[in-house]
Amino acid sequence: MSEPPRKLVIIGGGVIGVEFAMIFNSLGTRVTLLEMLPQIIATEEPEVIQGLHRLLEKEGIRILTQAKVLRALPLNGGVRVVFQRGSGEEEISAEKVLMAVGRKPNTESLDLDKAGIRMSRSFIEVNLRMETSVPGIYAIGDVTGKMMLAHAASAQGIIAVENMLGKNREIDYQQIPSCIYTFPEVASVGLKEEEARQQGYELQVGRFPFRHSGKALAIGETEGFVKIIAEKELGQVLGVHILGEGATDLIGECVLAMNLEGTIEEWGEAVKGHPTLSEILNEAALDWQGLAIHSPKK
Repeated sequence: MSEPPRKLVIIGGGVIGVEFAMIFNSLGTRVTLLEMLPQIIATEEPEVIQGLHRLLEKEGIRILTQAKVLRALPLNGGVRVVFQRGSGEEEISAEKVLMAVGRKPNTESLDLDKAGIRMSRSFIEVNLRMETSVPGIYAIGDVTGKMMLAHAASAQGIIAVENMLGKNREIDYQQIPSCIYTFPEVASVGLKEEEARQQGYELQVGRFPFRHSGKALAIGETEGFVKIIAEKELGQVLGVHILGEGATDLIGECVLAMNLEGTIEEWGEAVKGHPTLSEILNEAALDWQGLAIHSPKK
C-alpha cells in the first residue's frame, strides 16, 4: 500500500494482529480488532494483557473479543466483515482487511512420511535435541510448532548443529523470552502465574509499576509494570512478565538471572545505576519480600 487506509479491520488478536493494529493506528487509521477468544494475545500473562488492552483502547483502537468472523464480502471498493458475538450477527465495513489468524507449516511437499518422520498435525515432531523420530535428521524453527520466534529458531539451530557434531545439548523453552513490539512493549520469560500453580508450586508474586520509577518519570513513559513470580519457600524465580517501555530489553536481564538460578533475594540485593529502568526489576523483587521502599504501602 502506498498510503494507510482510513479504516482497517484486523482479524486475529494475537501478537501480529496487535502489533499491526498499533502500527496502523499510529498512522491515523481507524482500526477495529476482531478476536475469537476472550482475550487478545492469549499466550501471555492475563494481568499484563489486560493492561495492554486498556492502553490499546485508550489509543483509539476498537477491540472486540469473542468475535467469530463468518465471512468477508466486497463492498463499494472496500470490504464488509460479518462476525458473530453471542447469539447475534454483526457487521463492520472498512477499506481493507488484514488477516492475522496465525500460520501453518509448509511441509506437504517434503515427503516426510517416506522418510518415516513422525508428524503432529502438519508440524514436525522433535525432541529437546531438535532430532526428529529418525536418528540423524533434525528440524528447527516454526516447522516444529514450538516457540514461533526468530531467536528461538536460532537457538534451535545452534543446538541442532552442536548435536550433529557430537555434543549433547537440549533446549529449555522456559529460558527463551517472548517479545511483543507494541507501545509500550510486552515481554516475558518462564511460567505464567496460573501455569505455575497448576504445576503445584506455592507462589508469591512481586509487582512494581513504571509510574514509581524515576527514569520512567523522566522520559515520560510511566505506563506498565513488572510482575515476578517466584516459589514461596526457596525464592526460585519461575517467571517474569513486563508491560512497559524497554520491556524487550529488560527481559534479557531476567533470562540471564534465571539461567544462573539467582534467587529472588539476590535479585533484590543487586545494585543498579540510578536512574535506570532496570531498577524496576529490583523493586519488583523487593516487593515480593515486602521490602520495596519506593512504592506506597498497600
